[in-house]
Amino acid sequence: MNHMAAIQEEQLAWRLQCFLPLPARGRPELLKFLRRRGLMFRDSPRLMVTGVFQAGDGKGLMGQFAVGGAEESPRLFVAPIEQLAFERGHPIVHDLAVYRKAREKKGLAAFSQDNDRRS
Repeated sequence: MNHMAAIQEEQLAWRLQCFLPLPARGRPELLKFLRRRGLMFRDSPRLMVTGVFQAGDGKGLMGQFAVGGAEESPRLFVAPIEQLAFERGHPIVHDLAVYRKAREKKGLAAFSQDNDRRS
């Protein structure tokens, strides 16, 4: 990752942290991952993003999120921020879409088929 991209990623992480906690939903690959970890749900569960950090080594931004409602104790997970979907009207959504597309263009997918087979 070049220096400018690292600065832009750091700025996006800082902006995201300003909105925490942030409600989200999982994208399909993340939902598959959660099901393999024993979470059962009929619809896409509501997630609450509670932290954002840079993973380093070109892995991009990661989001720490809680799964679970008031009736159960929440479980915490960490996943690439690209695997979290936020409300369309939220001020950060456009920046995240640009970030996700730039990473996809560089071939830095959040979850790859190889990662899926290892789990």
